[in-house]
Amino acid sequence: MTEEQFKKLLEQERKRLHDLCNQPSILPEQILQQSESLDELIVAFLQKKLSIPIKEDR
Repeated sequence: MTEEQFKKLLEQERKRLHDLCNQPSILPEQILQQSESLDELIVAFLQKKLSIPIKEDR
């Protein structure tokens, strides 16, 4: 993934999270799940960019 592709995807995910937060009937778990998805995207991109081996947290 190029840096430009990452920026586009990041912006899409941030918008999705923002939209979720503005829905009155949204569950906190859904916001947390989207937030974690955004975190994973950022971490994966940085690990690839910095050539850091990926560790499983599980």
